[in-house]
Amino acid sequence: MTRLRNTLTLSATLLVLAFPFFPAHADESLPASASGPVLPNEAEILWSRAQEQQAAQKIEEAIQTLQRLVDRIPTHSRALQAQVLLGRLELERGRAAEALEWFRIAQNSLRGQGPGSRELDLLRARAYLLLGRNAEALLLSEKMLRDADSGKTTWGIDAQITKTRALFKLKQA
Repeated sequence: MTRLRNTLTLSATLLVLAFPFFPAHADESLPASASGPVLPNEAEILWSRAQEQQAAQKIEEAIQTLQRLVDRIPTHSRALQAQVLLGRLELERGRAAEALEWFRIAQNSLRGQGPGSRELDLLRARAYLLLGRNAEALLLSEKMLRDADSGKTTWGIDAQITKTRALFKLKQA
């Protein structure tokens, strides 16, 4: 009997000592990330922080915050927006290969459907131009023009400009 009481006392003591290490916000209904449970509004917090950092021209910090959002909550709708923004930021920095990788990840998330798919095609075509992959930029812009309802839409105009740039670069090569 004494042995059972000692075991129960030890178990209770260990539970009490371990209690502070259990987060108060842990909830089995929330998605868990590789680095632990996710706060209910964590995606919005990280998204807002990245927007503020970008507005303050702290691009490196914004990239780190967006990457954290994507890593911690990959299925949240903000994660897709973060992937696209990460690609845009990398493209603005002249890092077209990194931008293409983020656009590829976002394209896989979209599965090629919806209006966001056209935006990604345009961004990918611009990245291809920066990388000197002009034939790929040309093919992608032609696809966009075929998919556009009319060449007079914003997407059609942007696709036509990208196509013209690709043709011009191909003729220079």
